[in-house]
Amino acid sequence: MKLRAALVLLSAVSFLAIFGCGGGGGNGGSTLSSVDTDPDGPITFTTTGASFAPVLSVKEGGVVSWTWSDGTTSDSPTPVKDFGSAATRTHTLVVTPWSALSGINVGYDASDDGSSDIRQIPQQDVSEVRGLAVVAPFLELFCASYSKIPSIDFSNFINLRTVEIFNGSLTSINLANTPALVRLNVEGNPLQALDLSGSTNLEDLRAAVNQYPTITWGSTGARMWHICTRDNPQISNPRLYNNLTQWPVLRQLWIWNDNQEGELKTASPLIMSVRAYGNRYSAADFTGGFVDGTGGELVINDNELTSLTLNGCTGLTRVFAQNNRLTTAAVDSVLATLDSLGAGGGTLDLTGNSPPSDTGRSHVFNLQQKGWNVLVDGR
Repeated sequence: MKLRAALVLLSAVSFLAIFGCGGGGGNGGSTLSSVDTDPDGPITFTTTGASFAPVLSVKEGGVVSWTWSDGTTSDSPTPVKDFGSAATRTHTLVVTPWSALSGINVGYDASDDGSSDIRQIPQQDVSEVRGLAVVAPFLELFCASYSKIPSIDFSNFINLRTVEIFNGSLTSINLANTPALVRLNVEGNPLQALDLSGSTNLEDLRAAVNQYPTITWGSTGARMWHICTRDNPQISNPRLYNNLTQWPVLRQLWIWNDNQEGELKTASPLIMSVRAYGNRYSAADFTGGFVDGTGGELVINDNELTSLTLNGCTGLTRVFAQNNRLTTAAVDSVLATLDSLGAGGGTLDLTGNSPPSDTGRSHVFNLQQKGWNVLVDGR
């Protein structure tokens, strides 16, 4: 008996040593923690709807075993269980071996430019998931858009590549040691914190309309091409994006209404879309940006700009800089720069600033001759 107890204790200690307890991100009622995970499973889903139809991605040779709240079972990776009426229920999942389970989908509609390769299904009224840490070394995809899950712990999910929890109820998410994570979509959640320091290879961030006061980046950013944190006016760090050198290959920066100020200065020659309106930026310098193709857009209206530098931005054809504080000299400079770059068929709005001088108006004429629609104040 003593030997059996010792072996059980040793097994528990070994499991915790492998998976750890994670850190940061909070631990709410439905936190997915290795502490409450049996190394043999199961994963437990709590639902509140009248039916449950999840979609699993299971590699060849994997054996699926669902046990529903009523005691019936299924071996399907895409089961459809109809209970007849809505109620809170708990279901369990075991996949043998766990290494065969690469994806869990309980709600996905490709919102916010999501992949078409992921199967789209309605949200499944999931309010809690427990025991996920058993697949921490293996899981690559997790989708739970529109779910009611308040907290989730992905710490040490070393192969996790895609997280889709769009328009959900998340207040906390732990992403410690998620080096394979490429796309994180948590737009439209009430997240209280966002720490991306463990997601060092992140490429695509969708984190608009949340409640976090700042973002902890760590060294993350070398591969990031898209950042969208728009409509987070509660951000308490007003210079979160002033130093863009951390994102050398950034193509899209969408940060409107984010309580930002100071100077916005690009560090990526690949940048082709900046939407930063509704902040308090006093200066913006995009020298060397907007050169990778054509059709570049800069939407920086309704700030406090006194200078706007667009040197070398040969691919920039849509500029919206209305309602700033640009002087006549600054307006003339923007007009002269765009005229000299030679692009045609663009749109430029500088209304709500000082009117251009006669010299500036000559550049307006030149741009119009090249097919530009130019709006400025004055006669």
